[in-house]
Order: sequence, then structure tokens, then C-alpha cells
Amino acid sequence: MVESGKVPASEYLSNNALTSRDNSRTPMQWDTTHNAGFTQAKKPWIVLNPNYLRVNVHAESDDKDSVLAYYQQLIRIRRSKRVLIFGAYRDISGPQPNIYAYVRSDDTGQIVVALNFSDDAIDLKLPLHIVVKHRLISNVTGAELAPTGTLHLLPWQATMFA
Repeated sequence: MVESGKVPASEYLSNNALTSRDNSRTPMQWDTTHNAGFTQAKKPWIVLNPNYLRVNVHAESDDKDSVLAYYQQLIRIRRSKRVLIFGAYRDISGPQPNIYAYVRSDDTGQIVVALNFSDDAIDLKLPLHIVVKHRLISNVTGAELAPTGTLHLLPWQATMFA
């Protein structure tokens, strides 16, 4: 855009500063202590999110439905499923613009990952050669596999099937 002259360099740099990576990053919020347990310094080099008093590792560590527990489960699945690391990738999203779905497969099996980036429930028809037996993880309850080989994805759902 800048090279084509459609956007002046000064405007691009100004907009980029508003959306740089530091606007989306915060220190790890370990607990409710000073600076969320991230540093003992008087002030961290990057601003803390003010929600650290209620959103932190300590508060979520015993909650099986927390974001922390969800990410820990994702890590366990990735470590235990060789196919997720070394399997061949194939996009199966189809024509729906708000769906991102793919299958990873190798000689040990296959895993289907499906994400719905919309406010609407969407049905995703799986290709005939893809057979899934059970759900490994989902960020919401639902996402059931219909007998017809169709995944019913709820709004903003991310799910994984084996």
C-alpha cells in the first residue's frame, strides 16, 4: 500500500504504532501480588492489564473450565498426538468464509480441527474420506458430529476431533 502510493508512509507508520504488538501483549499475570507476580521491579517495562486481580494463573489453576486449563489441555493433546506435529496438512474449510478447518493425517491416524469465526452456528460437511470418532477438545459444549459426516459448529467455536 505504501509502495503503491495509496497510503502515505506517515499515515502507515502512525496507524502501525496504534496497532503494534505491544498493544496486544501484557506480562504474564501469575497472581494478585504487586505487578501480578511478573516482576519485583517498581514498574514493569510493559503495562499490566488491570484485570490481573481476578485473571491470573493462581486464580485459574484449580478451575477445570478456565482458559489456563484449556491451554494446558491443548498442549497435552499436541504432545501426545504425533500427527499434529508431523502429519500432512489439508485445508477442508470449503466455501464458507467464516470457517477455518483442516485435517492433519499420517500413518497413525488423522485429526480434524475446525474453527467458526462467526456469530452464527454453521454446519461443516466433512469430505467422505475423513472419518472421526470422538471429540478431543472444544472451547464450548456442542460441536457434535452428525451421522452424515457433518460438524455442527456453534458461534465462535474451536474444536478438534480424532
